[in-house]
Amino acid sequence: MESLDFTNETKQSEYLERKGVYDLRVIEYRWSQDIEGYNKSPFVRFTLEDTVSSKKTTFTLWMPKQGEPKNKSDIKKKIMQEYFENLGCDIKLNKGRDLLDCAIGKNCKVALKEVERVIYGSKDGKPIVVTDLVYWYSGKADKTLNVNESKMFVPLSATKKAEYDKELAAWQEKNGTPAPKNAVNDFASDFENESSQSTNDDDDDWPF
Repeated sequence: MESLDFTNETKQSEYLERKGVYDLRVIEYRWSQDIEGYNKSPFVRFTLEDTVSSKKTTFTLWMPKQGEPKNKSDIKKKIMQEYFENLGCDIKLNKGRDLLDCAIGKNCKVALKEVERVIYGSKDGKPIVVTDLVYWYSGKADKTLNVNESKMFVPLSATKKAEYDKELAAWQEKNGTPAPKNAVNDFASDFENESSQSTNDDDDDWPF
């Protein structure tokens, strides 16, 4: 059984960084069922390679969990079904690990969007705004996948931005650091050891 540790994913190879539509090939997956002691929302984390640039990306798809609202569960099922069908895997014939194994080596078009979120420095606790490249939706590898460019970047909501500004001001006052003019983007040194790939272990930020 493996542990829930994604910290080295982006250090081992070059990763996609920009939003867009990519032709991606599935390289591997990590299933929450294989993580010893994990008892939160079930998920599958895929690693894929861009067939043009050979750069990699990772994204997490969340599975339905017991006790959640039906509409939320149905959306998760729809997203998973769409993804596997676009890879060419028949979800009626394959279940569980067989379905996940079917995805290996398969291609599909994937729309990746940029989503802002707040993290906290592992050494000093400083709030930092980072941008994750996350799965939006997919399509068949041999067909054009159209996207609405205006929805490809999701900034912090007004509420979360206000919370971030308040937390950053409090952190700066406590640490005697004046507020920079571009506080949202001034995170390079604190972000040195953080991954820009989403590693949330629950679905609090899932868009539904």
